[in-house]
Amino acid sequence: MQHYTMNEYVAQGDAVFARGSCAWTNKRTGKIAETPKVDFWRFKDGKAVEFYEYFDTALVYGAATA
Repeated sequence: MQHYTMNEYVAQGDAVFARGSCAWTNKRTGKIAETPKVDFWRFKDGKAVEFYEYFDTALVYGAATA
């Protein structure tokens, strides 16, 4: 992991959206994949009960291939 930076949060009721970016270095190829990222969280009674993560999977796949 190079970085995981979330710089915008939107909350409404029990849901939170976080937007930012992250980057990884593939250990095998040495390629870096940097992509925008969005996370969705839902909470109940102060605990996370739902989580979805969205990022450019094609870009990450490209960094994993030689």
